[in-house]
Amino acid sequence: MSVMTKLFVVLLIICSLLLTAATVVFVNRTEDFHKYAVGAETRMLDAQRGKEAAQRDADAARSREIEAITTANGKVSDLMARVQQMTQDLAAKDAQVNDLNAKLAVAQATITDQAGGLKTMGQNVADVTKQNNALTAESDKLRVTNAEIVGANTDFSKRLEEAERERRFLDEQLNQAKSELAKATGVLQEKGLTINQPRKTGASMPDLQGVIRSVKTDEGRTYATISLGSQQKVEKGMEFSVIDQNDQTFLAKFIVDSVNPDSAFGRLEGPRVQNVRQDNVVLSRL
Repeated sequence: MSVMTKLFVVLLIICSLLLTAATVVFVNRTEDFHKYAVGAETRMLDAQRGKEAAQRDADAARSREIEAITTANGKVSDLMARVQQMTQDLAAKDAQVNDLNAKLAVAQATITDQAGGLKTMGQNVADVTKQNNALTAESDKLRVTNAEIVGANTDFSKRLEEAERERRFLDEQLNQAKSELAKATGVLQEKGLTINQPRKTGASMPDLQGVIRSVKTDEGRTYATISLGSQQKVEKGMEFSVIDQNDQTFLAKFIVDSVNPDSAFGRLEGPRVQNVRQDNVVLSRL
């Protein structure tokens, strides 16, 4: 096959391909044009329906406008009638006002006449008010004085009651002390001791230091146990001072009633017995 024949065949194939492509493009564009035409027709129908709906809405709005104008005209007529009636009423009120002004002038003349009488009455009231204020001030002073007297009387009554309670309490303590003294005297006499027998205090006592182990109260009296006993030469009747080790203050006096080898039991006496606690220091000498 010659070169020209081969070239012709190649050109024929290329032309066939181009024709096929052009045909495909033409067909696709034809379908697109058809779809666009259908869509345009649909949009035109929608616009027509919208136009008709708008026309109907415009007709309805025109009808409502006419009805509103008719109603407004009726209301205007009613308002005009009311304005006319109010004008007539106003004229009648003006007549009443004129009548009242005449009566007011008469009343003002009467008030002017009464003002002089009121001035005199006001002066009298002022004088009476001054007298009343003076009497009120005097009454307030008397009330304060009376309150002070009542307060003083109440305070005196309270003090008297407190003194009476204190006297009864002291009488009870005195009777209790007498009873306890009688019992103690009997016990001492049974043991062959006298009430005036001296306790071991001062220089005759060794210089000891211990602590409170326990504290208890029985029948109004306070008792304690200390950490010193017969091993430290503690004897019955010895007296120790109970000290608060925190601030070194005297709390009470501990009097030995019974002695064990390493502890002693006794009673507490003094101004601050209620403050004695476990581990407080006890000293034989201050």
